[in-house]
Amino acid sequence: MPTRWDDLPQELQLQVLARMRPLTWLRQREVCKGWKAIIDSRDFAEQCVETWQHRPWFLVYHRCQVEAAFMYDAREKVWYRLPLGFLPVRGTGRAAAGGLLCVEESDADSFKALYVCDPVARTYSKLPPMPHPQPGRKRAVTLLVGDEVLHYKVLVGCSHRMEVYDSLSSSWRSLAPAPTVWFPSTTPVLSRDCVFALWRLAAPGLAPEVYRLFKCDPTEGAWKPVDVRMPPELTTPHLTEQGGRIMMVGGVWTENMVKSIQIWELDQSPPPAGPRWDFVAQVPAALAQLSLGAGINTSSAWSGEYLSIGYGDKLLSYHLGTKRWTVSPSAGWLLGRGLWTLVNSFRPNFAPRLKRIQSPPPAPSD
Repeated sequence: MPTRWDDLPQELQLQVLARMRPLTWLRQREVCKGWKAIIDSRDFAEQCVETWQHRPWFLVYHRCQVEAAFMYDAREKVWYRLPLGFLPVRGTGRAAAGGLLCVEESDADSFKALYVCDPVARTYSKLPPMPHPQPGRKRAVTLLVGDEVLHYKVLVGCSHRMEVYDSLSSSWRSLAPAPTVWFPSTTPVLSRDCVFALWRLAAPGLAPEVYRLFKCDPTEGAWKPVDVRMPPELTTPHLTEQGGRIMMVGGVWTENMVKSIQIWELDQSPPPAGPRWDFVAQVPAALAQLSLGAGINTSSAWSGEYLSIGYGDKLLSYHLGTKRWTVSPSAGWLLGRGLWTLVNSFRPNFAPRLKRIQSPPPAPSD
């Protein structure tokens, strides 16, 4: 039986190294020439994808000057810091999906540029200018990533207009506007080749707000209302999706106060059984009070069997199988920023040698 590391078969050494915590592999390469050879090999990259990529990962960042994003392993309850100093600009985090993060340039004029980056591989692409930028207006940004990391779409909603950028064509196009009385409320999600989004009735002074679910086939470019009854007394809802299933997290008003935070799943059955919102779970009262005390924040994401909700400097995670709630360790870099903390499911690219974002070719000169 082997008694020394060097006596172990190389295949076993590879599996052991690949199961060490991610983002430490650069230090492991410096241990010895043998480890460097293993970590630089294609077999190691493929083993890392198999071991780590399909865990329940979440990306958390702050909608302000973003110097780093933070990756959370819900299974192991471990945080990882992802510095963003490789980006050429200072920016604000706007959206994340797959293993990518969309950042909006903050030190710019009214026409703010958008960047899509891989914070693990430390690569990025700058998107071309939007055809209808609408300077000075607040923009809702969504990042949609296909099965291949090399293909992604960026949806930017402003007022009643929504623009879509496709990385395959490196171009923007406009979707049909929504009805004029509705405004995009939360981040859209992609499910079964359709984009679903919650839109809010543009009427001031409503308490609670009035929301409606719309869907859009990107090939048709037109928004259509979904005939589904929204939960009563709903406020600050947020959609999240996985494998075609859509969840919604939102606050519930009681006596003019937000008293609880609940989770629903959209049953997309045809009439008369559906569509409808089915109740899934409610945040325990003690945890809900902590969350509401940090500011109403239903920024949530679904990864694997975990659905996580951001509040304060922690994440609340609900395991759909065991129906148990857990609380992440404290992350002091988010303390006091609960209202602005954004949470997204994440598929980190631990094999950048296999998949990389390629910067678009330079425009031809005149």
